Amino acid sequence: MRGDEPVVVNGVRATSLPRTVVDTVMLGTFESSMEIINHVLAHGLTESELRAYCAGRRMDHARIESVLTYANPLAENGGESLVYATIIRAGFAIPELQCEFENFDHPDYPLRVDFLWRTDDGRMIVLEYDGLRKYQDPTMTRHALQENITRQASRDQMLLAQHVTKIVHCFAEDVYQPEWLIAKLDQAGVPRLPQPRALPF
Repeated sequence: MRGDEPVVVNGVRATSLPRTVVDTVMLGTFESSMEIINHVLAHGLTESELRAYCAGRRMDHARIESVLTYANPLAENGGESLVYATIIRAGFAIPELQCEFENFDHPDYPLRVDFLWRTDDGRMIVLEYDGLRKYQDPTMTRHALQENITRQASRDQMLLAQHVTKIVHCFAEDVYQPEWLIAKLDQAGVPRLPQPRALPF
């Protein structure tokens, strides 16, 4: 690709950040692209900068535009971005990210939920991405395991007390087997489009 200025990172010549993002989107999946774009948008690169970079280049813009349409830099890590991309691909309603609720135990530290749906019939459905199944970690002591379970139960009760009607917990395994996550969201009653969204991936 001509006209692209390389950058030096830790003494190594590399492609520019916009070029690197575009290359990975063109070569990757929708899920991996969402992970990358959410990250760079959260750390200073803007949608307009990415679009300006693509504008003068002979390339198919459909992929990058489809990701930018749904991208949300509020996703706090790669796992949340992958969950978010799965939600979009499966045709579920777009959730709000990182919504705050009152923390009864520590009012100065509100509870933030990863994903929230407010349905037309007044329900509030929360999805929490818990990463690895920490409750099944064989290195965890029984005391630490019980603390984690108690803390999670207390948090869930505080959310339910604030009119949350359903709390879904998902794990890394649900991302790698997306049909598991889809089944959980269907069971929770998350609104879904009649057909999955058309994505150029």
